[in-house]
Amino acid sequence: MRGWVRAAVAASAAAVLLAGCGEVGAEEPRGWEAEVPEAALEERAARVAEAWPEPVPAIGEFTDLLPLEGVRRAAAGDRSVTVDVGHSACVMEDFGALVHETEDLVLVSGWGVAHPGVSCTAELLVDPVRVELDEELGDRTLVDAVTGEELDLPGR
Repeated sequence: MRGWVRAAVAASAAAVLLAGCGEVGAEEPRGWEAEVPEAALEERAARVAEAWPEPVPAIGEFTDLLPLEGVRRAAAGDRSVTVDVGHSACVMEDFGALVHETEDLVLVSGWGVAHPGVSCTAELLVDPVRVELDEELGDRTLVDAVTGEELDLPGR
C-alpha cells in the first residue's frame, strides 16, 4: 500500500476511535437508571461548610460528584445559579448540578453517572446547568462543593 493511502486509512481509523463513545452492546442496558448522588453532596457540603474557609481535601472521597468549570450567571437577587458542569462523553444524559445552602454559603457540585457497558473518550464536555435556590443568593459565598473553592461570580 502506498504511504499516503496507509496514512489516510490510519487517519480514518483514528477518527472513528476518537469520534465519541459507542455502546459495547447493540442497545442500551434495560432497566438501568442513574442514581443522583444527593447524599454524597449533602455529606461533602456539610464537611466543606463546617471547615470553611479552610480547604477540605476530596481525594478519593467520591466518584459521581464533579467539580465545576465555572459560573455563567449568579446575581445577588437571583433565586437560581447557572454553573458550567464538565462531564465525559459517556455521561451524555445523566449529569446535572446539585446545591446545598447554608446561611453564609451556597455549595454547588456537578454530578455525572456513566452508563454501564458504555465506552468513552477522554474528552471533557461542558454544559450549563441551572440550579434553583431556596433563598436569594444575596451576599452568600458561592462555593464549589467538590474543590471547596470560592467561585468567581460574574459582575461581583
